[in-house]
Amino acid sequence: MNPSPGWATIVVGVLLLLGGVVFWAGVLRPGYKPHWGRRGQGAPMSWLGQILCGGALAFFGAAAVADGFHQSWPRQLSAVGFILPLAAFGAALYDNKRHRS
Repeated sequence: MNPSPGWATIVVGVLLLLGGVVFWAGVLRPGYKPHWGRRGQGAPMSWLGQILCGGALAFFGAAAVADGFHQSWPRQLSAVGFILPLAAFGAALYDNKRHRS
């Protein structure tokens, strides 16, 4: 096993963590509201969708950073990495349905 950290994995993990913070900024700043879809043409994201997308990105970012330092906890919490994107997808469906009606 290579004891040196995987720097590319750490850099990608930090970028994913920053993406999670950007989604959480929409919850804290009411004026900043991301939208689903390409180029912001979809439905506005609800606070639940923002929290779930930010949580998924933050989880994958933290798991990538931990994997870069050869930690084992991301493999043990792989169910969280499966459930969070599914919940975010459900929030997207709900937001689109609410936006169209």
